[in-house]
Amino acid sequence: MLKQDRLVQALVSFLVLMSVYLGCVLIFVLKDASDYFGGDCIKHLALSTCHSSLQKKERVYQNETLVLLSFFIFVIARKCNRLNQKISTSIIALKHKAFDVEERITTYNVDNWSQKKELRVVKLKVFKKKKKNSNHYFWFTEITLEEMQTDAKNIRELLKKTQHHDKDERFMATSDLTAELEKVEGQLDASLQTPIRDAIMKQLDDPSNDVQAIACNCYNNKEIIYLLNLKKKKSLSAIVQKFSCEQVEEITDKLGMLLVEGRMELRDIYTIALQNIISSVPDDFGPQIFKKLVRRLIQGLKMQQHKGDTDEETQEYGRNHLNRLVACLDIMKDLVNRFGHVAAESHEEILSTVQPMLSQENQDIRKKVAVTLGSLVTVIDDKLFSNLLGSIINQIKKLKREDEKLFTYIQTIGVFSKNGGKRIAAYLNDVVPLLMSICTDEKMESDYSETSVDLRENCLQAFDTLIVQCPKDISDYTDQLLTMGLNLMKFDPLWSYEDEVEENKTSSKSKQEAGDDDGFGDGGDDGWGDDTGAGDGWGDDGGDAPELGAGDAGDTTWKIRRAALKMLASYIQTHKHQVLEHQLRLVDELLGQFREHDPTVKLELFNTFRELLLASIVAESGMMPSQLLSLDIPALARQKSEFHIISERVKDIIKHVVREMKRGNAEVRSGLLGIVRDLVVVRQAERSKRCDVLGEEGLSEFFPELIPQIVTCVSDSDAQLKNQGLHVLYLILKRHSESEGLKIVKEIKDVVISSILEEYSRVKAQGLMAAGRILECIRPLKSGVVNYDRAYDATAKKLFEVSFKQLDLKDVEQEVKKAALDTIAIAVAHFGDLLVNDCANILDILCSRLGNDVTRQTALHAFATIADSPLKIDLSKHVNKLIGESSSFLRKHQQSLKVDTAVTLRSLFRSSGAKVEPKMTQDLIVQCTEFIHDSDLYLCSLILELLSEILRIQPQSAKVMSEAAFPKTMEFLQSPLLQGHALTALKEFFQTFQITTHGKVIKYETLKSELLKTARPGLSRQSYIAVSQCLSTLTLQVDDKAQYEAVTELIAAIGNKEENHAQVALLCIGELGRKRDLSLHSDIEQKIFQGFFRESEAVKWAASFALGNVAVGNLSKFVPSLLKLIQQKEDRQYLLLNSLKEVISAHSHSHDSQNAILPYAETIVPLLLKNASSSDEGVRAMVAECLGNFAILERRIYSDIGKLLDDKDPATRSTMATSLKFALNKEHITLPPETVERFLNLLSDKDLGVKRSAFLTINTILHINHTLIYASFDSIVPIIYKATITDPSLIKEVDLGPFKHRVDDGLPLRKAAFQCMDTLLDNTASKIELGDFIAHLKNGATDESFDIQMLTYQILYKLAHSHGPSIISSLDELPDTLMKGIKAKLNEAKGPKDAERAKDVLRAACKALYALYTIPNAAKAKQYCSFYSRVEKTNVLIPIIAELKKEAQKR
Repeated sequence: MLKQDRLVQALVSFLVLMSVYLGCVLIFVLKDASDYFGGDCIKHLALSTCHSSLQKKERVYQNETLVLLSFFIFVIARKCNRLNQKISTSIIALKHKAFDVEERITTYNVDNWSQKKELRVVKLKVFKKKKKNSNHYFWFTEITLEEMQTDAKNIRELLKKTQHHDKDERFMATSDLTAELEKVEGQLDASLQTPIRDAIMKQLDDPSNDVQAIACNCYNNKEIIYLLNLKKKKSLSAIVQKFSCEQVEEITDKLGMLLVEGRMELRDIYTIALQNIISSVPDDFGPQIFKKLVRRLIQGLKMQQHKGDTDEETQEYGRNHLNRLVACLDIMKDLVNRFGHVAAESHEEILSTVQPMLSQENQDIRKKVAVTLGSLVTVIDDKLFSNLLGSIINQIKKLKREDEKLFTYIQTIGVFSKNGGKRIAAYLNDVVPLLMSICTDEKMESDYSETSVDLRENCLQAFDTLIVQCPKDISDYTDQLLTMGLNLMKFDPLWSYEDEVEENKTSSKSKQEAGDDDGFGDGGDDGWGDDTGAGDGWGDDGGDAPELGAGDAGDTTWKIRRAALKMLASYIQTHKHQVLEHQLRLVDELLGQFREHDPTVKLELFNTFRELLLASIVAESGMMPSQLLSLDIPALARQKSEFHIISERVKDIIKHVVREMKRGNAEVRSGLLGIVRDLVVVRQAERSKRCDVLGEEGLSEFFPELIPQIVTCVSDSDAQLKNQGLHVLYLILKRHSESEGLKIVKEIKDVVISSILEEYSRVKAQGLMAAGRILECIRPLKSGVVNYDRAYDATAKKLFEVSFKQLDLKDVEQEVKKAALDTIAIAVAHFGDLLVNDCANILDILCSRLGNDVTRQTALHAFATIADSPLKIDLSKHVNKLIGESSSFLRKHQQSLKVDTAVTLRSLFRSSGAKVEPKMTQDLIVQCTEFIHDSDLYLCSLILELLSEILRIQPQSAKVMSEAAFPKTMEFLQSPLLQGHALTALKEFFQTFQITTHGKVIKYETLKSELLKTARPGLSRQSYIAVSQCLSTLTLQVDDKAQYEAVTELIAAIGNKEENHAQVALLCIGELGRKRDLSLHSDIEQKIFQGFFRESEAVKWAASFALGNVAVGNLSKFVPSLLKLIQQKEDRQYLLLNSLKEVISAHSHSHDSQNAILPYAETIVPLLLKNASSSDEGVRAMVAECLGNFAILERRIYSDIGKLLDDKDPATRSTMATSLKFALNKEHITLPPETVERFLNLLSDKDLGVKRSAFLTINTILHINHTLIYASFDSIVPIIYKATITDPSLIKEVDLGPFKHRVDDGLPLRKAAFQCMDTLLDNTASKIELGDFIAHLKNGATDESFDIQMLTYQILYKLAHSHGPSIISSLDELPDTLMKGIKAKLNEAKGPKDAERAKDVLRAACKALYALYTIPNAAKAKQYCSFYSRVEKTNVLIPIIAELKKEAQKR
């Protein structure tokens, strides 16, 4: 028997070995076959083979076979997989019928492994697990794989071949060596680094150019540059990462030598190889590489040109010398950019070598030198920078105007300002007058030569850069710069505009004789050449128009005009508030230049004019106007004088726009459409209450002249122009009232219809959007009125027909599908009675669109629009299907889909809920209860509204509702997050249930009892408030008798020993007292006042709330006694004043309620002012809130507050300052100017408490209405900045015996200052200089307060996302301070105390630093990038940054 077992075992082992052999053969055979049959086919074959091999009777050994075959399957799947695709073998579950055993192969995830990488088995494990209550086992296999390391023997063989006498062998060996090295992870073995380095360096000296090229991973000499750029990651730069620093030094030094002394035809190879090495080596290698390479580069720059024996040799030497200089300067620039900040000792030598080269005769060399010096500007010290800039300024002064070198020096100024940012600000007094004198030189005015033009263009470009980089410092030259820019934008000496004016007059006269009274023409053949290009030679699609940027032959003055306009646009962007002082002049001058004849200049002119229009918009959110979306514009703050200017000039603007639209080509008309778009935004943007300046008519009075030209643009053959025209039309229709939009329907309907039938998807989509808005204008339904002019029926039907065709198409783009669905929904909602015969077909198609993932949400919106229509569209035939299908979407993971589904279901039940089957309604109710929780309060509120709607429409569902929904609502009531819209929806749900059922399903007493039971001990105050509000809402729906009994019961519960019951009872009494007069309950006031003496602070607060709100219900009875209590009970003043606050707040919402409280002002105000100097800080805070709220009702209180702002008592001053904070809210946004003026003095108060109160009030003013402090803004900001600095004199140590405790009296003020900083950025970003802002913000990174540090990093994150490009020049100021703050937190994170808080700060810091690092062009901030690379390598921070990167990739 034993022999038989051994025989069986040997046989099985033989079969296993055969399986291995066959598997190996299968792998290599199928590797080639996979390309023919396809990977999936091969995988299927392998799986089939695996399954058949298991048909053995041996239970144990079949799993060993499975292990081996599973590995074969894995390798085959990997081999068959396409390059750069992710692969993952699935879990294979096979069940053996004979033995009832389940075998599984574990899942292998191999991400981003390419075919070239080999794997080997590290660990192969088989184990079994017995199934519970059974004799069967589960067998598992576990295979651990790892990438095979590079074979050292193979590398050594390749190294020998690199020395082969045949250049082709050397070429292939070098190529294979590169491929082998790419497989290595990390650094090479030390024994291999030296021979590989020597081989590569020897290849660089190879006589074959091809071998030299392949040493840098190029493959043929003809495509050297292309391949080097294409394969940077696989070039020499990728290989040197495998070497130690010493080896990289050797390679770099060798390449540097070849760059300087090598052959010219290979210098491009050496240049690109060095550039790749510089960009890819680790930061730690920087100092060593810099020293080695700089020495070689300086040697190359100092080399003199050789002279040959013949002219040809001399020319050849000259070309070689020029090529060497260009290459050395390029590498020097890259080297300084990457490592210049770590090699300060070399800066002076580099400057002494490079700077004199600015006087080179060759213009290309001078430009390279300027760029190289520009890279040094960011790293050299102040002394070197001062000497460098001073010498350049002196050279500009010395050189003659006609000297070409002057151009280079001026360009250098621009490069310095672009790279150095604010460093050049200190020298503006020297630079600006100098450049301005060149631009305005009288000799230059009469010189039209190309040299003169280029010189002035360079000056203007330098000004452009200075304006962007030093906006604050250059503002002193506003008048001069604007004057110069406006003059030079008109510099067109070779073109006569007088002839054009005469032609226009003649044309205008002829048109008037022809009966055209408006002076603008009708868009026909009127001599403007808008259709055929005839007349004045402009044309609409090029025609006879000059080529863009070309101007007239020989005339280059257009460069000056374009540069001047760019400079003006930059100044307007960066100095909005200053420029607006000159708005009238700018508008008139720019409009006058609309006659510009060069298309390139004209487009720049339009762009500048648009910037001027948008400059008058100050977004409340802090967003810059250029960031505003065209159709989603926030409320905009307006300044009256500026908008009156725009209003006065709108007629002129439209006149010039219309004129140029008639004569311009497609590009010009596109620019003009941009002006119209921005004009609509400026005139019709949503307004806040503080700036309701302009009328609501918008541009409607100019429609007769403007609309025909826009229609012409839409009719143009240019698809982009057509799309822009439709967009502007839609915007006009959307931003004007329906009555104004109706006036232009007849003019625009034909072009809109034709655009919907276009072949371009964007044009179709814009046309459909415009069609939908036209339908809304024809029959507006917002007011519920359904009557309209029946003359537009044909238009509505036609728009519907063309839109329906797009809806019915299957192969159209996603944006067209969605636009068609929206338009059809509008058509049915507004004209369902007219389209009654088509409604059934439309609804069927909409239902089918619900099944498509792409159009599902749009279809839901469509059904919601139709269901909400006042036309009562009949959905009865589809409603059950819709409810059934839509309810299934609530199970989807997509949150927005759930929200849209809830909204649509609510609309469907509102319109056709009576037709829904009861069983379907019951199922929906049960499903909806799953969402009654606090994980998504918005969705929960929508679900509760849906349930309320179901109750109204189907009262018979109340029983199911009580069984399924009520338990969930009782749990939800206990959530500490329940507030806002969700709480309102929950109260509505309880109210609807009580009104609908009248207590028949659940009695009021039962519901009341259940609600009180939810108020368990230990809940949050918000939970008790929610319970009390829901209970009071229910109580208000029962009869008077039941209400009286309920209040009596609640009054009795005030004395309950259980704090939770007493608290809810008091809160509920307060809620009821606000709506009902509870004076019928005798002694209610005294019983509530007893709650003031309970031990629980929560019960005391609830009693205060109840007393105040009961007084609201009957002022005459309760207010006098409340005021008496305030005077008598000094120990309870805080709570009593809180009651008074409730009374005042409740009467600040309507005019009638205000009149009810005002008779008590003579008693209340003196009482409040008397207690303004109380020693109790809580009492003073409550007095301030009461005064602020009462000042909203009685404006005369401001005079009392203003007087006490100068009081000698600091407590009184602080109270008055705080009261102004409460006098501002969304409805009341103004303060008397004289009060504001007095208040601002408190910002410099000597008392820290007063100063902090003033800062908090300033923060509120900045939030609600920052225009109140505009006049003093420039003096307020420095005070806020100064307060961010820690004052050591305010920090003291208190000896507590065993240890000492640090007390920082300045901390509250600093917190308030940083809160103001946050608000400044949000609401007044255009008014602050971001460089100064960051310079003071960084103080928070080293502050001892966790709160200040968190706020600092949050503000930095905002800066990165909202103003990234504007703060790049300030990033290099951050590393030292940030590093100090981060190091402190790293130490705290390791300690036992506050470790978690320190980690939270580090997470916020990493988030901010990563956001700053990912700003476009952040690489210019070399010091910051170097600092960030160190942060990335910090062990504690590595996982945090990795998580941030993953989140960024998802977005």
